[in-house]
Amino acid sequence: MSTFAVTESRGLVDALAGAAAGDRISLAAGNYWLDTPLDLDRALILAGAGLGQTCIEGECGPFLLRYVGEGRLVLLGIHFRHTAAVPANVVGV
Repeated sequence: MSTFAVTESRGLVDALAGAAAGDRISLAAGNYWLDTPLDLDRALILAGAGLGQTCIEGECGPFLLRYVGEGRLVLLGIHFRHTAAVPANVVGV
């Protein structure tokens, strides 16, 4: 199991692309803007600095994050916010 420390949006996308099942991605406090939805297909731990401190946001749709893998996806201490005028799911499982 590996841990990826992330401090900016591009780093989040890169860490998710390189992470294997069971890895942990630790997000520092801050906002992480998504230009495209995140489509995850493996069990991961995605941990922020705390609610109100780490936010993943974007205007993309039909979701910000979708999990289509087997096993557990763990989301800790992260606020998700969809900012577009058109409705979308924030997290889909």
